[in-house]
Amino acid sequence: MSMSYDLRVHKAPQHSLTDLIGQLKNRVTMRDAATRLNLEVTLSLQQTGMSLQGDCPTGHPSAGHRCFSIDLKDNYFHCFNCGESGDVIGLVTLVNGCGVWEAARWLADEFALDLKEVVTDAANHLSDQVKEKLQRSDLYTMIYREGKKQLYLPEGKIALDYLTQIRCYDPIKLQSTEWIYWPEEKYIHEYLTTKISGRVEEINQLPLMGGFGDNFRLALPFRDRHGTITGFLKRAHEKAGFKMWGQEGVRWDSTTGLTKSDLFGLNRIKKKTELVVVEGYPDAAYLPALGLDNIVAFGQAAFSEKYIEGLDAFGIKRIILALDGDETGLKNSEEICRLLAKTD
Repeated sequence: MSMSYDLRVHKAPQHSLTDLIGQLKNRVTMRDAATRLNLEVTLSLQQTGMSLQGDCPTGHPSAGHRCFSIDLKDNYFHCFNCGESGDVIGLVTLVNGCGVWEAARWLADEFALDLKEVVTDAANHLSDQVKEKLQRSDLYTMIYREGKKQLYLPEGKIALDYLTQIRCYDPIKLQSTEWIYWPEEKYIHEYLTTKISGRVEEINQLPLMGGFGDNFRLALPFRDRHGTITGFLKRAHEKAGFKMWGQEGVRWDSTTGLTKSDLFGLNRIKKKTELVVVEGYPDAAYLPALGLDNIVAFGQAAFSEKYIEGLDAFGIKRIILALDGDETGLKNSEEICRLLAKTD
């Protein structure tokens, strides 16, 4: 019996997703990307010191036409009205309405032709798990942006009233947080299908509900250290929470499959060596709007070694624990100190 063998060498991809995105971020400045995207014209950007300021790419009203700022020194953007922020990859996804890999391809095409083939090859060799994560994040990002708009429309009044009247958040500062109105599941499906009709099956499989059904009208996106949305934390829009499944005071739920591989808010940290760790997600979501830009939270999850990996990757050297002074807070403090004692 004769046998044949395929003796061709199958070349494995040499670059990971993180490696390539890191290279593109190092090569392409925010100014270069803004110029190639023609943002000076479309957003009426004007230079003020070391920043470009103008209208936001999301298209929301801006009375002074200076709500959107691109920091030319530290290479990131931020909108002081809607809270959108990110690096050069995030800018391209926002302006072009595309996903992370589409943004990477665009940057390679425009600024790094030597990486074009590598980016394409890496995209073709992504594992199914990573592809699903990125595709899901793209859809979640669309939901986030729509929910952000609706929070300030009549549809979102019930959620906005809770945030401003019950939690007493400043309505202006609230705009720069990531709180959103969470529409009903039917609306989300219809909205996504209208925007991208070719992905109906993917949309139908997108996890939107948690263990307590379609009852929560407030949400926060949960992002990993790279800014990728892995799911949503959903909050009851009533102060006392809901009575559900025999439980009193149910205040939190999350989309099925939400992964919390990093501390909440870590992706926002810029050039800090010291962090303040709190328990509550709302604190970590709102305090940055008040100027405290080194706040992260671990919420109801147990603080674990996977969080320390993220802190190490961001160069964090010092942790200040600002936990609740109850029994749970003291217990969490002890456990965190034990974990950190194992590090340098």
